Amino acid sequence: MKILHTADWHLGQTFFGYDRTEEHGVFLNWLAEEIRQKEIDALIIAGDVFDVSNPSAASQSMYYQFIYRVTAENPYLQIVIVAGNHDSAARLEAPLPLLQAMRTEVRGVVRKLEGGEIDYDHLTIELKNREGEAEVLCMAVPFLRQGDYPVVETEGNPYMEGVRELYARLLQRLWARRETNQAILAVGHLQA
Repeated sequence: MKILHTADWHLGQTFFGYDRTEEHGVFLNWLAEEIRQKEIDALIIAGDVFDVSNPSAASQSMYYQFIYRVTAENPYLQIVIVAGNHDSAARLEAPLPLLQAMRTEVRGVVRKLEGGEIDYDHLTIELKNREGEAEVLCMAVPFLRQGDYPVVETEGNPYMEGVRELYARLLQRLWARRETNQAILAVGHLQA
């Protein structure tokens, strides 16, 4: 299975007044060509798809046109996207039913089960090989905000310890669920 990892596209960014739309278009065309030529099976976008939480219509159009193009051109391609700190988690995840029809999974919001427990299954995505077998279990963790991670009693940094605990619990679940020869891929957008 061939996996291509990207992050921090920052579509819609202006850099000291310079509009980067043309640069982003060149990048997305290059990326689409790399995916096609190298026969990529999974594209990972690890956060900060957009530069701001309320991106322009032009930036959103560029993003959706890219997803449509690469999934139409590459019938086996799967896409995993997690929200970054610049993205609106809910906005990124809102069109999920439509994106899933294009083999695209988005994780922006950390869902909670009844009783407030984190829905760790929602943060797990199976990546399938061309024979349709789940070859990789992907930990798809968006940027974690307060309330998204477990509360940890610590004398240290409660945010850092909470993030560490969420990743540790998720990894433990994936190890328990993992079948022989399945890889685990950890994807997240965080400060380290």
